Amino acid sequence: MLEQLIEKYGEDFSWFELTDNSNLKQSLEKRLIIELVPEHDLYSKGKKIIAVAKNERNDDVLFGEGQEFYIIHLTFSSGNTNFPKYKKVKWDEIIAFLENDYLYG
Repeated sequence: MLEQLIEKYGEDFSWFELTDNSNLKQSLEKRLIIELVPEHDLYSKGKKIIAVAKNERNDDVLFGEGQEFYIIHLTFSSGNTNFPKYKKVKWDEIIAFLENDYLYG
């Protein structure tokens, strides 16, 4: 998915895809479940969405389920109604969003 951005910006591009069985992927998915409290908007999706990509510069992770994707800023603390912060991103906007985040983040 990120090949065109990696090709364009090289190894300086700050996002990388997570492989299906990586420990980091599993760890980020577990972390999300810990941070989502019942009052959070994404609580009902917590166990269904999967980690797709991670930003090396910060704790932003691209999670997805079907055609719904979210950039979620993990806090590595207990969550509340407002945290972790997230942004919903449409499938066809992911590349543009990640490029913009890389350039201006």
